[in-house]
Amino acid sequence: MTLSELKIKVANLWKECVPGENEAFIKLMLDNYLVPEFAACNFNGSQLISFALGIPFCFGNSEKSLKGMCIPIHLSSEKFRHRGEISRLIDDLNHRAKSAGFAFSFVMPVRNGLERFYRNRGFVNGFFNVIDNYTSVHNFNMEFDSFMAEQKEKVAILKRRFYDTLEVEKLSETADRNSAIDNIISFVTSLESTQSDLRILHSPLDLRTAILANEIKKGEVIFVHNNEAEITGVAFCVPYDRAVVVVKKIFVSDAISKLKLLDGIKKSYPDLAMEVNVPTSDMDRKAVWSRAFGSALPEAPAAGAISISECVYSLAAHAKMIGMVRILDLSEILKFIAADRHDLKYSILVKEDSEGFIGYFKVAKGKLSVEEISPDQFDCLPESVKGEVMSLEDVAEIIFRRRDGDNLITEAFGIPSINATAALLF
Repeated sequence: MTLSELKIKVANLWKECVPGENEAFIKLMLDNYLVPEFAACNFNGSQLISFALGIPFCFGNSEKSLKGMCIPIHLSSEKFRHRGEISRLIDDLNHRAKSAGFAFSFVMPVRNGLERFYRNRGFVNGFFNVIDNYTSVHNFNMEFDSFMAEQKEKVAILKRRFYDTLEVEKLSETADRNSAIDNIISFVTSLESTQSDLRILHSPLDLRTAILANEIKKGEVIFVHNNEAEITGVAFCVPYDRAVVVVKKIFVSDAISKLKLLDGIKKSYPDLAMEVNVPTSDMDRKAVWSRAFGSALPEAPAAGAISISECVYSLAAHAKMIGMVRILDLSEILKFIAADRHDLKYSILVKEDSEGFIGYFKVAKGKLSVEEISPDQFDCLPESVKGEVMSLEDVAEIIFRRRDGDNLITEAFGIPSINATAALLF
């Protein structure tokens, strides 16, 4: 079967399983990401009855990286459901990914009712975010004034001048669309090359796909640039239910550009409330509530109504799980963490496979050493040591935990959170 023939069969199954899905979006995803190496299929004769797609991503920065395999799509014909087809395809993709050098696989978004399904297949909660909510009357210019009031006078003057030079544009309305796309891609890839923690390094293909997908789904890419035409911020936005615009991801070089960009988004959707997705790794709130002055409601000017933006610091109370992770190569993940933390010193016993072999992982001075313990050797260990053996799922829960649990767990195990975050953009 040729790749073109497979794409047709997958597209038909996709439309059967997700009625109403945009055909242009299906074609875009399959044209850009369907490759035989990471396409798990099951046929009944010539009929494709189940399918799962793996999309490779690189995580990290310009100095160190890990490979993660996303499994965003799995489909099964209604007549063949509840037979374990998807489980076998996901296991197949994980096996292929591990053989290809991927450190972990992940699923996102995690749709309602599927968390238990993924957990039973070795996935644990791995990616989290918090939503900043802004009402439809929120005024970001007034929030900027509030922000400036906290700055020293000379600093405030410089920042205000910079703010006034910034301009916001919609990609759909820009004069030179192709040039703007190239500049957006250059800005985002440059910004991500200097990032910390475990975050996606979007390739130019990923970003072009996301931009086109946003357009297909009636969304908008909004960007801000200075008076030298240098982009300083980009946002991927999608309006939902005519009541709220969801900002899937914001890339900004500084806080001033962020406020200008948010103001531009609000002006593009003046009658809608806003939901801005913020990775928990970016949460830096100093107060539980941050009040931002908004414009007075025209029908009640005397009331002096204000908008209140919910900016919550309590991750435990407000963080939402958006993706689940399954570790495929623990050694690579521990090396990634140790590379920047030469102060770490710990050792753990982990059962990595079903054959009974135990991995003894030791981290010290930024280096990892691994010793394999056979079942016979393990039987000779003291019972107290045997009780310390963890499964890969146990270790994944520790490594991919929310960062607000750092102190207690780091003290207990010596392993810091990897502070992972991911945004697919499409």
